[in-house]
Amino acid sequence: MPNSKKVQDFLTQHSIRWEREGDYIVVKDIRLSGNHLDSLPDLSAVIVRGDFDCSENRLTSLKGVPQRIGGSFLCWGNRLASLDGGPQEIGGDFNCSTTELYSNAVLSNS
Repeated sequence: MPNSKKVQDFLTQHSIRWEREGDYIVVKDIRLSGNHLDSLPDLSAVIVRGDFDCSENRLTSLKGVPQRIGGSFLCWGNRLASLDGGPQEIGGDFNCSTTELYSNAVLSNS
């Protein structure tokens, strides 16, 4: 279970408006692309009604991503080895193209 204070601090620090109705609900998008992130804070209890974009970072895992995204989930251009920990519900597109995932898929099918 994510630490409520850390989630609130993260959302506030990134100027993300949110509501609290048991879960954290972000009405618009969360855009974290190009921030050189190695990992994400635990945002698994956050519901994003818009897009969640964590593309062009240094992520090796999807641990901490919101589990419910109403728009698109964008995590391309990272160093992901698997899609474990990814969202359970996505209302829009899913773009997670990375060289590492592609390389591992080719190697495991050989």
